[in-house]
Amino acid sequence: MLFWLAPLIVIAGITAPLVMSDVTRLRLPNRLILVGYVAFACAAELHTLTAPSNGALSKSAPSPALVCLATLVGAGGLWMLGAIGMGDVKLMGLLAGCLQLLPSANAPPLPAVAAGATLLLIAPAALLAFSYGRHSLPLGPFLLAGFWLAVLVWAGLG
Repeated sequence: MLFWLAPLIVIAGITAPLVMSDVTRLRLPNRLILVGYVAFACAAELHTLTAPSNGALSKSAPSPALVCLATLVGAGGLWMLGAIGMGDVKLMGLLAGCLQLLPSANAPPLPAVAAGATLLLIAPAALLAFSYGRHSLPLGPFLLAGFWLAVLVWAGLG
């Protein structure tokens, strides 16, 4: 079933507005992220309902909702330390959960691919920004770029 496609379409639709908002105002609007969470919640529920009843799915991979929750908790810790903003936390949870929805029999763990790609993208940008005296950096564009790179990796292996 193609239930995983709906969140991807929604994220594709909100990517540009999220990037523009984060770059110009250092804010990720809740109304845009909420639309993504609605699509994700529906797809995650369909994922759960269509899972094989023999328990094979639960042994092979964590559920998308669990990945989303674990990401929210981990990123929430970074927010409590003041390292990232709450909008980034919410976006990370959404993107990690949506990556876990993708059928990935042959692909590596996609949230790990997205995290690695994001770090590779953000490191030079952070060095450049901090060298010019800027103390904050919009993470949303880098998170979304890492997400889409992971989706491209998944599409290339599928």
